[in-house]
Amino acid sequence: MVNDMDLHLSHLALRLADRLLARAPAVCGPALLTHLHPRMMMLARSALVQGSALTSLIRLFRSVVQASLPGMSYADLFAQLYSSNVGGADLSKQALTNLSRCVAGIACTPQATQQALQRFVADLQNAGTTEAQKQLALLCLGEVGQAADLASLAGLKDLVLACFESKSEDTKLAAAFALGHIAVGNMGTFLPLVLQPAGTSKHQYLLLAAVKDMVVVFANQQKDFQPHLAAVLPVLLQQCKAEEDSVRTIVAECLGVLTTMLPDQIIPVLLQLSQDVSDKLSRRMIGNALRFSLSRSAASAGALQAITTEMHRFLPLLQDEDLDVKKAALLMVNTAVHHNASTIEAHLGTTVVPALIETLQIKLERVVDLGPFKHRVSNLHFHILLGLCTIDQRLSATLRAGGRQHASAQDRADLPGDHPGQLPRAAGQRVSGAGDAHGAGRQGRVEGAGAPGKAVIAPAFLAVHNSQLYSPYCRSWPSCASTAQRWWWALWSS
Repeated sequence: MVNDMDLHLSHLALRLADRLLARAPAVCGPALLTHLHPRMMMLARSALVQGSALTSLIRLFRSVVQASLPGMSYADLFAQLYSSNVGGADLSKQALTNLSRCVAGIACTPQATQQALQRFVADLQNAGTTEAQKQLALLCLGEVGQAADLASLAGLKDLVLACFESKSEDTKLAAAFALGHIAVGNMGTFLPLVLQPAGTSKHQYLLLAAVKDMVVVFANQQKDFQPHLAAVLPVLLQQCKAEEDSVRTIVAECLGVLTTMLPDQIIPVLLQLSQDVSDKLSRRMIGNALRFSLSRSAASAGALQAITTEMHRFLPLLQDEDLDVKKAALLMVNTAVHHNASTIEAHLGTTVVPALIETLQIKLERVVDLGPFKHRVSNLHFHILLGLCTIDQRLSATLRAGGRQHASAQDRADLPGDHPGQLPRAAGQRVSGAGDAHGAGRQGRVEGAGAPGKAVIAPAFLAVHNSQLYSPYCRSWPSCASTAQRWWWALWSS
């Protein structure tokens, strides 16, 4: 039962073994060593283990160490978990992360922690250490450092920063992970190092990645970040206008996570940035930041309420003239619809649905000369697909809710009939997919949707009907058309 094919079953089996071990360690010890121990080692190296299964695995490793079972002492498990990574094993980044969490989990006493830290530092100092082992040592340092103060460890800061010069990108990111997590254990010592002023370090991206990891740990552990906000926020805002998209993405994720922790302080800052019409980079970053906030399952009810209250001031980004800003806003709305629909519930009919329909109507194409023939390519391909996906999700929610007021009937509009390639198929799939999900037998429920349902389904129907689905490249037209027509008449005859 303990394998990475069924993580829920593995979680239950590991939890059962943990309880049996606590009740009768002398009886369960031999069986655990013979049958369960090899599977635990396999899970620790798996890139698929996550969530409750990983938590139960770490807890069982810790219980085994505390029980001092023969053949599974701390020294035995540490050697098997940490040292067996070297050699021919080519573990992925996620597998190394899981392995590091297990190694940190068994270091549950001060003496074991000190021994583990000395081994990690020795591996980083050794010039003959492989990149994979350096990455594991850095990840383990981060996992241990987020719960312990490592400021007394001589030369630790220099060792971690030296890894920023590695030729391996994975080693650099592991060093950023270690620096961000170590800072959680001693903010007074490591926070100034992480928050080096922009322009003074050639590793600004890695330092921002460390800030992101640090903020995420605070959010996941529900720690108070208020004392450190005054130092972190100016550094993040300074990078909002960075030319590198990767830098702005990290800043957006940091601000998004901070919004879930300190909405009263961060949302006014985002609103102020959104008012600057000359700064398109910051406006794009705002949409991404809210997307990260809305997608976090750990977001508090207070944060979601604060976002809901001010959402009407962010939705004008859907009408922005810059296509990249519009794309970020579409992603934000799509995320809200999927994860926290209540945040935009009140604005669907007045702002969101009309903006989605307007996006579907935009025609911006370029012609690619392929020699014997020419091919039309839409510059708004991703925007239109996002709009269709959002309409699909909202339509399904409308029907499930029995016709809550989401949009007005005046949102009906004809859509362009010449979106090439996959866009007509996408429109058809949205309608046919919704039909398949709800079934033709639920016509009475569809009729109950009334005008809100009409306003949501009309754009998808017209996108199917008016587009080039008659072409030989789209064989799904008959089923899509019949489904669309069935929904259309069911709605408009009500």
